[in-house]
Amino acid sequence: MEFIDPTVLQGLANGGGAVARAAFDAAPDGVVVVNRDGSIALVNQRFLDLWQFPPDMLARLDADEMRQHMAAQLVDPQGYLRTIEPVRRTDQARLFEALALHDGRRFERHVAPLAAIAGLPQAEGGVIVWWRDVTLRDRAEQRQRDLSALLELALMAADLAYWDVDIQSGEVRSQNERWHAILGYGPNDLENNFDAWDDLVHPEDAQARMAAWQAHIEGRTPRYEAEFRMRHKAGHWVWLQARGQAVARDADGRATRLVATRQDITSSMLMQQGLHTLAHTDELTGVDNRRRFVQRAEDELERARRYGLPVALLMMDLDHFKAINDSLGHAGGDEVLRSFANTARTVVRQSDIFGRIGGEEFAALLPHTTLEGARVIAERLLEQVRQSPAVWASVPVPYTVSVGVSLTIAGSHTMQALMVAADRALYQAKRQGRDCLVVASTGVLPTAPPFATP
Repeated sequence: MEFIDPTVLQGLANGGGAVARAAFDAAPDGVVVVNRDGSIALVNQRFLDLWQFPPDMLARLDADEMRQHMAAQLVDPQGYLRTIEPVRRTDQARLFEALALHDGRRFERHVAPLAAIAGLPQAEGGVIVWWRDVTLRDRAEQRQRDLSALLELALMAADLAYWDVDIQSGEVRSQNERWHAILGYGPNDLENNFDAWDDLVHPEDAQARMAAWQAHIEGRTPRYEAEFRMRHKAGHWVWLQARGQAVARDADGRATRLVATRQDITSSMLMQQGLHTLAHTDELTGVDNRRRFVQRAEDELERARRYGLPVALLMMDLDHFKAINDSLGHAGGDEVLRSFANTARTVVRQSDIFGRIGGEEFAALLPHTTLEGARVIAERLLEQVRQSPAVWASVPVPYTVSVGVSLTIAGSHTMQALMVAADRALYQAKRQGRDCLVVASTGVLPTAPPFATP
């Protein structure tokens, strides 16, 4: 609480002079000195300005009249008048109350007892009262509360978790309820430090998240942004998007405090993955569609050119598929296609690229595979199909497949040329009786002549 220097009051009481009076009137608060009998001993200009006393009232300087004038401006005049005696009996400096005026202003009343002041005989037992206009301060504080409430509502509506971390200590100093709930934890389930939460980040995402974090901490990026998975208390993974900004940095420019939000974007990520799947996956069989297969195969051919590695291609076509459709209907034919895709996926390797090219035709690109290796895989596929009939309406449906094989060394042929060669070999297998494999001509296979396996 800011008080008037007693020497100023003493100077005023002793006849003062211009300096004492100027100091008194320059006080930022309205000041009134009240004698022990309740009369007014001194007032400053700020007090007069705050309460806007008429000139004739100032001439009389009647304490009761002035109090009534003040009370009339207050929202609760009787409450103010009831405090007059308690104020006069104040035995220690304190904030007495805050009062609201009809015009929207708010005043604080600070009160302190007066010790004897030379030249002011009645000072002992009296009080000094400071009237402080806190209207702007209160409005600013209310505005801050309103903004905080709006922010909280916005965070709730956007499903955002807010957090504020002291980077030097690692302590997460403030967060809303969503901070814990977004991962299924209660307020006391984990230590309230950054490391405890960071340990929940998915191992595959941890390095990228940390790189984004360090880049902003060191001042190399204007903000922190990252998408990563964290383990939910129930055990599953939750996709989060984190965005934040440093609000304090040390002399070296390194962040010491950061505020940020985290948002659960699991649904969005699953939707994106679903759209990606629709765009790149054959809806019926679940394998790569033609476009995706060719894209991935061309990337693999580029690697083969770079490292001088062999790549083989199998083109596969289900035998007599029209007859299957005619006898079982399209639904039965679809089940045969699904059965073949599932069987083929058990034969091709994890590094191989497998897809449906169209209709009943499929393809598999075999990286790092020689002609002999491709032949082994193709023969295994033929045998597996013979042993794994499709099932439709609880009835086994045997079927066979024909395979054409082509090879390129060090990616010396384009994907289109490789597919054309394998297609020609496939149709030769069809002409040779089906349920067999044929290797493409020497134009694409410089290491071996054509051959067929009946």
